[in-house]
Amino acid sequence: MRVLAPNSAGPAGAEDLIDIEWFTNETGNVSCKAVIYPMTSGGWGATVVSRNGYHKRDFSYDYKCFTTLFPSQVAALRAAEQLAKQFVCLRHRYYYGVKHLVCAPAA
Repeated sequence: MRVLAPNSAGPAGAEDLIDIEWFTNETGNVSCKAVIYPMTSGGWGATVVSRNGYHKRDFSYDYKCFTTLFPSQVAALRAAEQLAKQFVCLRHRYYYGVKHLVCAPAA
């Protein structure tokens, strides 16, 4: 886990992000990681970053934000990490899985 120093001077920025290592599927072409960050309104937000491709020059990235506001850093990290792990394990069964697995607002 990489924790960057919090920004005490203002709202959440890049220096407030907390992320973990990439989880990679068996073929090595799909990776995901969780990124969490403090919200200016209080609580924590989470994003799952997915990366497709075999080499840096071929990577394409997709970012899916949770719509849930988490009460704690631990809750946000657990949820995002679990989803990142599931996505790389289920990628071959559900071709565009991350587009449907991320929490969506209730209808």
